[in-house]
Amino acid sequence: MPRSLVTFAIAGAIWSSSSALTAVISTLNRAYDIQEWRPWWKTRLIAIALSIALAVFAVTAMALVQVVARNAQGSAGFLGHVTST
Repeated sequence: MPRSLVTFAIAGAIWSSSSALTAVISTLNRAYDIQEWRPWWKTRLIAIALSIALAVFAVTAMALVQVVARNAQGSAGFLGHVTST
């Protein structure tokens, strides 16, 4: 897969997820009866930053689940508990 295609796919995914977060921001503004005072580009940058932060959080959470599961099995075996693999 060409490198430019992967870059385009990642940029498209970030733009799509930021569109969803822009809709959430707009909906929350409407729910709390707040007039949007930020320019559209600033709202979009906030949504892009939130999208990237959410992706990093999700990847970190999945990695931690794997690390904790491996360590829990090792600790259980060390303590003499029977573990199933």
